[in-house]
Amino acid sequence: MRSFSPERHGTQPSDPHRSGVLLVSLGAVRDDGPSQQSSSMPDLARALLAVLPQGWQVFSAAVLGQPSVLTVLKEIESAGIDDLTVVPLHPQFSLGTSGVVLRELYRSLYQTGLSVSLTTRASWHDDVGYVNAQARMLAEFATSQLLLPNDAYLVFWAHSPASSNNGATDTYTKQVKQTADLVVDRLGWPTDRYAVYFGSRLHTEDAEQPGTPQEFEQLFAAGIRQVLLCNITSPVEYGDVSEHVSALHGEISCESRCQVFVCPALNRYGPFVAALKNLVLQGARPVMSGQVVPKPLLQALAEPEMVDADPKSLVMIGASLSNGLVPRFGPRLRYSEAAAFASVRKSRKELFEFLEWVKEDKAVAEAFVWDTCQRIEFYGWMQDPSDIAGRECLIARIRHRLYGTEPDNLKVNVLSGTDAWHHLMRTASGLNSALPGDTDVAEQLRTALRIAQRTNTAGAMASCLVNKAVEVSQRVRNETAWGRFSSGYCFAAMSRLHELGGLRFDECRHVVIGGSTTSRSVVAALAEHFGVPRRQMTLVYRCNHGQMKLLRAAIGSGKRLRVNSYSEAVVVQEIADADFVYFGIDHPEPVLGAGVLCGLRDYAVRPLQIVDFNSFGSLSNLEPIDGVSVWTAGHLDQAVTAHAEILRARSRFTEALDQAEEWILTQVSAARSAHGGPRGGEVSAGSAAI
Repeated sequence: MRSFSPERHGTQPSDPHRSGVLLVSLGAVRDDGPSQQSSSMPDLARALLAVLPQGWQVFSAAVLGQPSVLTVLKEIESAGIDDLTVVPLHPQFSLGTSGVVLRELYRSLYQTGLSVSLTTRASWHDDVGYVNAQARMLAEFATSQLLLPNDAYLVFWAHSPASSNNGATDTYTKQVKQTADLVVDRLGWPTDRYAVYFGSRLHTEDAEQPGTPQEFEQLFAAGIRQVLLCNITSPVEYGDVSEHVSALHGEISCESRCQVFVCPALNRYGPFVAALKNLVLQGARPVMSGQVVPKPLLQALAEPEMVDADPKSLVMIGASLSNGLVPRFGPRLRYSEAAAFASVRKSRKELFEFLEWVKEDKAVAEAFVWDTCQRIEFYGWMQDPSDIAGRECLIARIRHRLYGTEPDNLKVNVLSGTDAWHHLMRTASGLNSALPGDTDVAEQLRTALRIAQRTNTAGAMASCLVNKAVEVSQRVRNETAWGRFSSGYCFAAMSRLHELGGLRFDECRHVVIGGSTTSRSVVAALAEHFGVPRRQMTLVYRCNHGQMKLLRAAIGSGKRLRVNSYSEAVVVQEIADADFVYFGIDHPEPVLGAGVLCGLRDYAVRPLQIVDFNSFGSLSNLEPIDGVSVWTAGHLDQAVTAHAEILRARSRFTEALDQAEEWILTQVSAARSAHGGPRGGEVSAGSAAI
């Protein structure tokens, strides 16, 4: 071997045409299953290669996975690399992470006999590029999820320090704490509202703050309902870390009843790739004390506002079912009969086709459709809000395309300007739902936005409006008594099931079918409210979009099964082994028939409960089978209605409802003042004014 220089800062190899970078993680990187390697590492290598000077080569390896360090070093030798920079993908030096990587590196170098000028970047915990990248990712994620420091608590997850007698453990824990401090400072997060969690120990700034996941109950008692969780010691996610973070996610959720948001790993994130480039070429560049400190990222993102949602040009065209609440303030709607409403429901494919059609309409600037089992509402912005005749023509076109020849008893409401804005804020806060205070509607609204973004019909105005509605829904629950009467639709339905069936959910095997918001709500309710261990759950899904990150966080250490069709044999086998099967799909065609269920097992000995949230119906030709109980979407609606009646009968419900109405009205008044003029223009036939 030629030479080793463990930390060679500020230098570049003399012959860049024979220079290489080796990125090494500790463990195997996993994606959808325990035996599948993720594309995170190869993708990161390709992203780094694209920003390095010409002639560099980039390789990736995993100590406990594939490809191994030894295998990749042989590739490096074949490539004729003379100068090699090795970057363990663990910013803080620990004998259990970077130390393991370096031991494997030197062992493999000895084994191959590779002659190479070696540079290692074994510690970069305070590198300014890395700190900025991690803080920016947290800021963007927190902003996208409307996580406010006043409401949320930030937790950094870190590998447990390896035991040692030479002070390395103290150095590691200090480096982790320093990284967290620097990220929090750059982020602009309050220093008394975050903690660092080392595997099984929690270190906080104040010894009086919660110390273990079990003690997060104190956060709940203090009014905190949201926890933001960030992996601080492994920027690129891999299997073992994912499982640890998922387990912690479950512990916090179950013990504290807080909603947990897991910040995505940095992986191929642009600012992180740029930080790695500078780390390779220059070495770590510590954040210097006394330097000019840039504006905290959360403040920079909040000022000025991203964009104006422009309620003056907003139009809402929608039909919905009755919710049983008569509003004191806000637009009064006409409600459709259930049969008429069901006849105009849209499948996901039909919804995409409608949005593609809207995209071609030159009168529409942006639009999205909020399509659930409770409502079908179009929200769109006029290109020219002053064109009254054009607006009426657009409304007519949208109504005809969305509802066709409107059936009898379908009551279509049309709202304009701040009336439409007001209606959306009330609906997102659970004031227009069959279940008062329904918390699932906010996520359904986010899903509606994501669908429209995929068809390029939703842009900055739609994002701003949806984010504002979700923020209002969270704040009205936190700042008024309305939060006491808020729960999710799935939780309400399953609570009724639990009461009527007299079954112990925590002793049963549960299979959740579908990659929807409903499926995630079912998983969360089972784990957080009914105490079902995640190892007793299986999630079966077909999708592979943004929703999956949230689903993976919800299911945690539970089993995930990705399929091409819900009729596959492996799905049938999961059903055969289950006590409860939940359908969280929204599909117009049935996916399970009586012929499939018959003969799977003796249901008289071990009964099967099927819970179908699909309003289209997931079951076909299902004749009564002894031991098989089926809860259709209609049955679930009845269960939720019964739950809602209990809520409305509780003391102070009316007072809480009035508080929520008045709080939202103040937001509407502020919007009207900001945009000038009265409430928002004429209201077309089919709508009632405030």
